[in-house]
Amino acid sequence: MASIVVQSLQSKAPRSVSFEIQGQPYSKSNSRKLVTIGGKPRFIKSAPARRYVTDFQAQCPRLDPFLEGDLAIWITVFYGSRRPDLDCSLLFDAAQGYLYKNDRQIKEQHLYWRLDRENPRSEIVIKEIEIKNPHQSPDWQGFDQRGTDREVGDQTNLKVDYSQNQIKRH
Repeated sequence: MASIVVQSLQSKAPRSVSFEIQGQPYSKSNSRKLVTIGGKPRFIKSAPARRYVTDFQAQCPRLDPFLEGDLAIWITVFYGSRRPDLDCSLLFDAAQGYLYKNDRQIKEQHLYWRLDRENPRSEIVIKEIEIKNPHQSPDWQGFDQRGTDREVGDQTNLKVDYSQNQIKRH
């Protein structure tokens, strides 16, 4: 069931959307089929991958206007078995023209693999974001790129020691 949260267009606040898609996504890289078109070999999506895209688009909310600018996406995929790889690229393609103009807008991904044999599905949240400095690496939860010691969160009591390539409890 789609639950859409979109702020007023007059507001400067970032917009977001959250919803759930029933069914298990297929890995884009593992869902290709080789065919010959005009005498030349081409890779196309397999029949199950095409069916998933159709099912996804039937369940996906349509935003008007689309989410704009840079986007962050959180996806928890509940697979029906332990076999599939975590690959959401087919899902990103399927959402083009429904939620955003182009999946190149996705600048931040948070992907999670879970198991639910009775109810395979994807829980999705997409938010407009502002990247303050696109030329700088993000600061990942206290790990910085300069090779210095820094605290890693208030609750962990860990310290990163880059010179020794280890995390120490203090």
